[in-house]
Formats: sequence, structure tokens, C-alpha cells
Amino acid sequence: MSTWTQALVVLALVALTLLVFWPVMECGFVNVDDPDYVTENPQVQLGLTRESVAWAFTTREAANWHPLTWLSLMLDYDCYGLEPAGYHRTNLLLHAVNVAILFLLLNTMTGALARSALVAALFAVHPLRVESVAWVSERKDVLCALFGLLAIAAYVRYARSPGVLRYSLVLVLFVLSLTAKPMLVTLPFLLLLLDFWPLGRLKPAEATPTEKPEAKAPRLFAREKLMPLLLEKLPLLAVAVASSLVTFIVQRSLGVQTLDAYPLVLRFANVLISYVRYPGKMLRFDNLAVFYPYPAWPLWQVVACASFLIAAVWAVLWRLRANPWLAVGWFWYLGLLVPVIGLVQVGSQSMADRYTYLPTIGLLILFAWSLPERLFRTLGGRVLLAIAVAGLLVAFSFYTRTQIGYWRDSRTLFEHALAVTENNHLAHNGLGVVLFTEGRPADALEHFQTARNISPSDANNSNLGSALRAVGRLPEAVDAYTQAIEIQPELAVAYYGRAAAYDGQGKFQLAIADYDRAIELKPRWADAFAKRGNALVQLGQPQAALRDFNEAIRLNPSFLTALNLRAWLLATCPDPSVRDGNQAVNDATRACELTSWHESEPLDTLAAAWAERGDFQAAARWGKKALEQVGGNEALAREFRTHLELYKSGKPVRDQPASKPATANPAGKNH
Repeated sequence: MSTWTQALVVLALVALTLLVFWPVMECGFVNVDDPDYVTENPQVQLGLTRESVAWAFTTREAANWHPLTWLSLMLDYDCYGLEPAGYHRTNLLLHAVNVAILFLLLNTMTGALARSALVAALFAVHPLRVESVAWVSERKDVLCALFGLLAIAAYVRYARSPGVLRYSLVLVLFVLSLTAKPMLVTLPFLLLLLDFWPLGRLKPAEATPTEKPEAKAPRLFAREKLMPLLLEKLPLLAVAVASSLVTFIVQRSLGVQTLDAYPLVLRFANVLISYVRYPGKMLRFDNLAVFYPYPAWPLWQVVACASFLIAAVWAVLWRLRANPWLAVGWFWYLGLLVPVIGLVQVGSQSMADRYTYLPTIGLLILFAWSLPERLFRTLGGRVLLAIAVAGLLVAFSFYTRTQIGYWRDSRTLFEHALAVTENNHLAHNGLGVVLFTEGRPADALEHFQTARNISPSDANNSNLGSALRAVGRLPEAVDAYTQAIEIQPELAVAYYGRAAAYDGQGKFQLAIADYDRAIELKPRWADAFAKRGNALVQLGQPQAALRDFNEAIRLNPSFLTALNLRAWLLATCPDPSVRDGNQAVNDATRACELTSWHESEPLDTLAAAWAERGDFQAAARWGKKALEQVGGNEALAREFRTHLELYKSGKPVRDQPASKPATANPAGKNH
């Protein structure tokens, strides 16, 4: 096989992948996981620094230990800031590289260029790939696959010429794959399958001329070769076990493993159903969704799926000698899905498109190697095959581009999910977040309540609390946040939201206790520091409040709310030991710059800061500008007029206590 031929196939596959998936460049971030991974993650937004790298290797953020994924996103932030196109570009390039590696890997193992190219092409553009490529948070998926495929390629090289260094490379690449996403823990099992076919490492030795051939059929594999190959996998198995334990501990500690909510019988039924549903999604892909609810499956469906799986296993084993690729492809699919099939339930989804990224390669191998040889050997067969494959690729590409369109923004994503699924509480919750962010809390409340009615045990009750708080139903908001905390005791956003609800009722001691817990869980949450500082001001503790404002600004030097609050405290606090007119002017000026001098509250704060400096002429000038920007808020206008009268009479503002309304999103984080 010429190198040039392989190179041309690789170029064609990469070009096909980029052409079909290029519309992902127009997609934005979505409000599921992307806030945790990028848009509201201050550590990722530090870029690659010594502090952020250390955090990547020690954090439990997003309920996973995957430092390589964090480092990748930090590098993207250094390159693109918060421009989503850059992140999508990286995902797409990683997917294109994975397609190329898959082709080269299969071709190297089997020497079947056409079949290898067919598998890679179908893998490249299948609509099931969209979730892994178009979702920024699934960087972990394509990154894990990259190093996983490289680990398999390194193993093939090692298998053909064993050596310590070559085995070490396999081990290192395997570790890198698991530090991107702990998905490939069954890789040792997959490598043993490849030892059988196509690598042939388990083949019995051929009889020598002096030996009499056995009358019965030759052995399927040499038992004496099996044990060395099993022992060979032990270091890889040890790494897989360690990764599994770390993942289990992290997810269990954060309450995302819901063993109690889904009894073993229900989980086992869903496993059987899902193993059949995934191949169904490969054949019918017009109803893909970001989330598939966890239903109670009818007994007849469970029995039917169990029967199908048993029959499929029997069939591939029956054909093991004549068609070994059937068993390898089928068990590739079954084995690689084990970590995410739901025996240990993580979250409330019954299945997910992203889980198919590597496992369904096995089904594609099964399909491609089952095609009759004459399709590849005769001219008529090649023409027929080319027409059929072209039709498949066109169909896949059309639906892939359609599916990419649903990932354009959060609203489109969740509206589509609601259209193609039933009782989808996560989609209702996600659409509610969209409406809330658009300033429509009453409309959002309807979706949050629907989500709770569908799944009362979901910790997204915290979003219901935020909507209730936004429409002024504070006691009900406290109840919703409390329910969320009971479900997930380490949900920082629920403590933060309940604290804000207490804050709104004047229950500042209770608010501070919840802010304390939120900060304990998320020590770098600048907004929680700012809100706690404001509550401390209300309790007459300006020194403690100042420390919180300082920490919030240290964590986020461009944090408008914290700058405005600190400036107001430094300008108007009755305690002279706290006041600092110079710093107040600096903070207020920075706050005004961040709002392009168009928001009234930072302008009013700047006026108070100049008054503290003793420049009442400047204070009056900025006070007038604040009044000009106040709009139709008559209560705020009256307050600003009172301040302006003080400046005109040569007096500074002295707040009792020195507090100012926070300007941050009142709902805090919602995702």
C-alpha cells in the first residue's frame, strides 16, 4: 500500500469532516455544563498559569477528575478569550484528527484500505458525532478519543515488535486519555480483542512437517498464549482501576451518582434497553436530543432487548472462526459502553449521544468487514458500493448539519429536545434558564415548575428557587433551595441562592451562614464574596465586608459589582477608619469604565467618592450625570436627588449602614 494513497485518503477524510462540520463555527456556548467548564469558571479564565494548572490537577469541579481537559480549555481561553468559535474550532480539529488516526489504525492492523476508509468516513460524519463536536464541554470526549486511539496505535506497534519503551508509550497515552475523560477504562479488554483479530497474537502455531495434522478442526486460539497476553495487560488494568476509583470517589462525594434514586432492577433494565437503542440511533437519527429522560420501561421491551442481545452474542460467537470481526466489532461496542451504560448511574439521563463516540466504531467495523468481498474486487461491485456509500454519506451529512443547527444556541437546543422527547425535565429546566437570562422570570418559572413536577428529586430545584426569588416569592424560594440542598448537599449554587433569598428578607445572619457554605464549596466564587460582604455591611461589620470585597476583586479584577460595592463603602461608611476617598474614586472610575459610563449606579458611586475626597463640584457634576441615566426608576431618582442636594451643600454621603444594591445578576449562576 503506497504512502501516497494513504495520504490522499487521509486528506479526503479530513476535508469531508471539516466540510460537513464547519457550521459548528457559528454555534455559541450553551447553558448546560458550558458555564461550569468555561463561561463562568474563573480558573479556566485565568488561562494557563501556575495557579490554574495546580487547580486542574486537584479540583473536583464538574464532578470529574480530568486535568487534561481543563488545561486544554485554559489554552483555548489564552487564545480566544470567551469567543465560542475558537473552542468549536479546537473540537472540530480534534475530531478531524481522530478520523485520520482511526483510518490509519484500521488500515495498519488489517491492510484493508477500502474498508478502513469506509469505517472512518461513516464515523466522521454520522449525526451521533454532533454532540461530542458541537458541545464545548465535550472537549473531554474528543480529547479522550485522541489519546485513546493513539494508545491503540502504539499498542499495535508494540504487538508487532515488543519492547519496554514501546509498552511505556502505550501506558503514557492511556493515562493521558483517562485524564481527559475516564471513559476508556475498558481499553485493556479492547486490546485483548484486537490480539485475537486482526493482530492474530492468539493464533495457534502451525503444525511442522513432522507433526501429524489433527483430524478435528484446528484450535480457535492457543491457550498457552492467552496467559502471557493477560499478564501483559495488568499495568494497563491497574491504571484503569485507579482511574475508576478516583472517578467514583469524586462523583460520589458530590452526590451525582444516584444509586438510590434508580434501583438496580431499573438500572439493569435500562442497560438492556440502551444497548439496543444506541444501534437504533445509528439507523434512525432524526430524533437526537441533548437529554433523554429515564423512563420506566415496559417489561416486554426489556425481555425483547435481552433476547436480542443474547441472540447477537450467540450469533457472533457461532461465526467466530469464519468471521472473527463480527465478535470483535460487537464486543468492542459492548465493552467500551460499560463505563457509561448506567450500571452505576451518573445523572438522570437514560442514555446520551456523546457516549457513542468510540463504542460505535465497533459496530462500523462489524458492518464494513461484513460486506461481500466482491464489492471490493469487481468493477461492478465497486460502482455499486461507491453509489451506496455516497448515498449514506450524503444522508449522514444532511442530518449532521441539521443537528448542528440545533446546537446554535440554548433556546434552539432545548426546544428541539422538547419536540422529540417526552417528560424531559432537563430540557424544561434548560429552556427556563434561557428565559430567565432574557429577563423573563415569570415565563422561566413555568418551565422550572414543570421540570420539578416531572422530576421532584432533581437538584435543579435551585433554578426554581432563583425564579421564585426574582418574582419576589422569597419564602417559596428558600424552600426550593432547601430541597435542592437536601438532594445534593454540596451544591454551592443552592446555598448561594438561599443566602440571597434570606438577604432579601433581611435575615442577614442566615444569609451569611449560607454564603459561608457556598464559599467553602467554591473558594474562588467572587460573586459569593461580594454578596456576603454586602450582607456584612447590613450587620454593621464594615471591616469584614471590606475584606470580602477585596477578595472578590482579587479573584476578578474587573468585577463590576464588587468594585461598585467597595467604592461605595470606602466613600460613605460612617467609620472613618474604613473610608478611603482616593481608592473609592479609583474603584468607581473603573466601574464606570466597565459600563461605558452608561449606568446610573456606578456614576452615583463616583459622585459619592469625589464628595469623600472633598471635591463637591465634581461630586455634583457626576451626580447630575447619574440622574440623567436613571431612566424611569423613580425610587432610585429620589435617592440620587438626595445625594445631589448633599453635594450642593458641601456634605458627603454617610450611609447608615454604608450599603449599596448589588448590580450583579440576581439569580447568580443557573445551569
